[in-house]
Amino acid sequence: MQFRRSDLDAIANGDITISFRRWKRRQAAPGKVHRLASGAIEIVAVDPIAESDITLSDARASGCASPQEVLAAVQGHLRRDQDPNAQLYRVEFRWLGSEQQPRERLAANNQIDDAELDEILTKLHKMDTRAAKNPWTQQTLAAIHDNPGRRAGDLADAQRRDTAQFKRDVRKLKALGLTTSLEIGYRLSPRGERVFAVLSDRRRDVQP
Repeated sequence: MQFRRSDLDAIANGDITISFRRWKRRQAAPGKVHRLASGAIEIVAVDPIAESDITLSDARASGCASPQEVLAAVQGHLRRDQDPNAQLYRVEFRWLGSEQQPRERLAANNQIDDAELDEILTKLHKMDTRAAKNPWTQQTLAAIHDNPGRRAGDLADAQRRDTAQFKRDVRKLKALGLTTSLEIGYRLSPRGERVFAVLSDRRRDVQP
């Protein structure tokens, strides 16, 4: 789940505990943990809701002054590829704290020794090998490096790839600590920048 940067402090303070979203299908589940730039939240409840059932207290818990403001905010934050008439959901969550999660600590660590670097490069090579005719790891790292914060759909279109598959592949890179999700799009993590620099150096070394 993505949140506006302006809401992150209110989420950390416990002032925002509810979010309203329009989804074709449910995108969150109770018990699931979502990492934010400032920490993490745990989903408490996800329920479909009619527009007329939004209460004033829930509106305020979502950072809005009224149910009408909630609906305006939901519509205003829809991406171009989202259905404005999709089901409205009420998502309740709780703040888990600001301590860095293990994956975040991994992403922030760019002190990679030779053995660890070889392990990462081997995993990337295996991902490319499994992709058969369409190796993607270096191309995807380069696209994110050159276009931080650009929409996943735009990056996928530029590579003539399916957006859903592109997102799945980026999640594989994220699991290695190489990318970080932004409010919109991605960026390379410090660890990813280090790996990308090594890959770039090796490409230059083999060029005639």
